[in-house]
Amino acid sequence: MDDELTISVSPGPGYVVVSVAGEIDMATAAQFREQLASVISGGARRIVVDLARVTFMASAGVAVLMGTHRVLAAESGSLVLASPSPAAWRVLSLASLDQVIPVTGSVADAAARWASEGVELPETAQFKHAGLPGDAGWLQGCIAHGHARARFVSGRPARARRRAWSHSHRRPAQG
Repeated sequence: MDDELTISVSPGPGYVVVSVAGEIDMATAAQFREQLASVISGGARRIVVDLARVTFMASAGVAVLMGTHRVLAAESGSLVLASPSPAAWRVLSLASLDQVIPVTGSVADAAARWASEGVELPETAQFKHAGLPGDAGWLQGCIAHGHARARFVSGRPARARRRAWSHSHRRPAQG
């Protein structure tokens, strides 16, 4: 497989568009994660990831998207996936990521979605893109490990989620 990945970032009115082309796999996931961390640390809280030109997506790409979604949700932001290619859509739907992260047909549909939710979109995005400033390393770690700040995900601490799962999945007593 050709491991080439091209990512471009462009500010929109109140959001940032991250356009991805090529393959998102284990070899390119770090590049993808670093770029998204850079965008977030630059101040963006509404991000559209345009997946129209993605030719292949592995589970590593799903992990980066899920981690980004969690980090943004913790900051009262949001992530929307726009116009996924057939290859990307297959992986998103198999992983049920389309049930967690909104998917739209285009970047314009993502902006319309925010407008319909009552989110005000200013004239220009408050986004400064300058490499990996400040706490981008911390953000990359959060995105890589799929958590947002502390250990709270899905409104419950990790220990409570594990305990709830183990209680609901106990084997019946033999007797």
